[in-house]
Amino acid sequence: LISNLLMPISATILTSLVAKHGTEAAAAYGAGGRVEMFAYLCPMALGISLVPLVGQNYGAGRYDRVEGCRRWSERLALSWGAAIIVVFFLAAPFIAPLFARGNKDVERHLVLYLRIMPFGYGLREVLRYVSIFLNAISRPKASLALNALFLAAFNVPFAVLGDRFLGLAGVFWGVVAGSNL
Repeated sequence: LISNLLMPISATILTSLVAKHGTEAAAAYGAGGRVEMFAYLCPMALGISLVPLVGQNYGAGRYDRVEGCRRWSERLALSWGAAIIVVFFLAAPFIAPLFARGNKDVERHLVLYLRIMPFGYGLREVLRYVSIFLNAISRPKASLALNALFLAAFNVPFAVLGDRFLGLAGVFWGVVAGSNL
């Protein structure tokens, strides 16, 4: 139950930080969250297959296979994350107008979002895979602690600090920094 509440609570706090910068910033933040779902399609597909693969091999004592899965999934997450940085950075000015409906402020904020947030995608996926591995080997409390640490101790506080010193861009960089510790 607690692990299911962590994401919505942190998302609510982050949304409220962004909303302080106006309705256009909040609209861009919402649109950015939808656009970034496309960035997570490939890593999420791998994540779905990891639980049975890791769990079965761990249970069979095939730790070499578990280690191979870990290495392969980390490489995929980091290389995919690097590719998404390039794609989103270059495509941001073309993607933003599709969601902004002529509002130049929404467009500007969305371009900012799409050019900053992807810097956290690769390591965020590595963290997600570690959590998946922990759950697959029957360590849900460790998975919960890891997620709580990153969401409550890093992402939200860094976003608050970023907001204080750099405004909206600071919120985004704070989330990135919190994801990459």
